Amino acid sequence: METGRYYLLKKHSGVIRIKVHPAINENILSVILPFLKIHGKDAFADTLVIVSEHGIRRVHTGEF
Repeated sequence: METGRYYLLKKHSGVIRIKVHPAINENILSVILPFLKIHGKDAFADTLVIVSEHGIRRVHTGEF
């Protein structure tokens, strides 16, 4: 399905977005490494996961 210049995916492996400020290696690693240690790759399927210093948010993006 096309929406403007974007294509919606029915299935995908998942996306992890990291929100830290400033976006330097130390800050990125301090949020992503603990997250990855407790979540397997199956936890990301068809999902946008936003990881920040304030917590984790998941948005299901595939078909329901």
